[in-house]
Amino acid sequence: MATAFDTNILAYAAGMRLVDADEAKIIRANLLIAPMLVEGGLVLSAQVQAELHNLLRRKAGFSATLAAEMVVEYADAATTIPTDPS
Repeated sequence: MATAFDTNILAYAAGMRLVDADEAKIIRANLLIAPMLVEGGLVLSAQVQAELHNLLRRKAGFSATLAAEMVVEYADAATTIPTDPS
């Protein structure tokens, strides 16, 4: 079964921590995404990949390199679909 996640879920799974309370969100997001990374079934749109990179850079303070590595890690484990399927 193919599963897509909101950008924020992916960002928390990547370790985005803005406040101490985010630790619980990080754990939950990883519980959701980890099976998809191992077993397959993760679907990412090109738009979500771009949003994730931007969110990790601007809001979470990740370096450009680290943000790109996280996006690539998800993209390598996922089926990428175009933002506009037409």
